[in-house]
Amino acid sequence: MLVTDQPDNLSLCGYNLNDRLNDPEVFQAKAYDLIHSRCVSSGIKSSRWASYICDMRLLLRPEGWVHIVEYYLNVQSSSGRLTHQSAIRRWWNDYAYAMSRMNRDPRVGSRLQHLLTEARLADVRVETVQLPIGDWDPGRCSPTSQNDQQSSFSDHTGGAKL
Repeated sequence: MLVTDQPDNLSLCGYNLNDRLNDPEVFQAKAYDLIHSRCVSSGIKSSRWASYICDMRLLLRPEGWVHIVEYYLNVQSSSGRLTHQSAIRRWWNDYAYAMSRMNRDPRVGSRLQHLLTEARLADVRVETVQLPIGDWDPGRCSPTSQNDQQSSFSDHTGGAKL
């Protein structure tokens, strides 16, 4: 990875998150104030999630934070026009089936609160953000509010404190 304006206190490396986060050449125990994990659910094996969160806990300094953002593609219709045979529902069923066959949990976002609590993290907060898709009411969603929604998605999802 190449970042042209990389700060001095930032190092980037590739790492398989299915492996334990205990390689001393990459990670230092109790060295991080914040660990941010985002959109990695399609790569992490279902059976790895609990130990992945425990590994992050071991890397945190006292009073450190873990911030996790994962999507759950639970497409719903407020109008009632979305049927079980719709293309998006068929796509979701195929996607969830394929992920499950690869030992991935496409619904892990809905289990994060439980996983964070089980890892004995304190002050666990989880927020689910619904994002509209399809035809949007022009009065309800302007370019400014679209940016606000993106900001809300990244800023208010889930976190826990050691």
